[in-house]
Amino acid sequence: MVRDRHPRLLGEARVTRRGPEDLDLPPALRLAFTGVPDEELRRAIPLSLLCVPRLIGIGDAVRLTNGLPGDTAEIGVAAGGTSRLIALASRGRRHWACDTFEGLVDVGPHDGPLTNGMFARRKDGVGMGLARVRERLAGLNAQVVEGKFPESAPEEMRAARFSFVHLDVDTYQSMKASFAFFEARMCSGGLVALDDAVRGGAPGAQKFWRELVECRRSGRWERFREVGQQAVVRFH
Repeated sequence: MVRDRHPRLLGEARVTRRGPEDLDLPPALRLAFTGVPDEELRRAIPLSLLCVPRLIGIGDAVRLTNGLPGDTAEIGVAAGGTSRLIALASRGRRHWACDTFEGLVDVGPHDGPLTNGMFARRKDGVGMGLARVRERLAGLNAQVVEGKFPESAPEEMRAARFSFVHLDVDTYQSMKASFAFFEARMCSGGLVALDDAVRGGAPGAQKFWRELVECRRSGRWERFREVGQQAVVRFH
């Protein structure tokens, strides 16, 4: 799960090797985020830790669930770029952006080289604090939640139903706890994207995904697709 950097300045942020180097937006990205202005895509990409193919996977999942009832959510928002795109593409659905804003907090024996506090700051100087993320989501139907999830989830979120969720939490324990929280709250047809879960992703997230597939006890969901290191499941 090495997050390579090859920076180029773009406004307040930097475009990385994982973004569109020539600032031309791939047609697949525009299609996935139909209705989101190009300037918003260019603004959000440098603020996301996701490569463009995984962003396309996120946008397509949001588009596929736009006709469903329920909120959207992202657990592990980093600098807020992906959450901004989800909120912009969600046609007014309420979006929950949840993060510790202190980096990883529950690294365990299954998580390989990860350490607590990792990812609290980006080396390229892009702001990742609570205030910066709130600023980036201002004016959208979005709620920012600070703290270790799911303990940090407010009552209103616990009472909600969800149509799309993006889990970008890296560690085994966080992935397990977050998936369990949403499993009982997903609407029929809803999608959950698990980042870093396949093909070279985070060790703990990959372990959780293997266990989820091999030891599934619930018949409520099915494997939908895999995009790079991102796995997606669909609920019945």
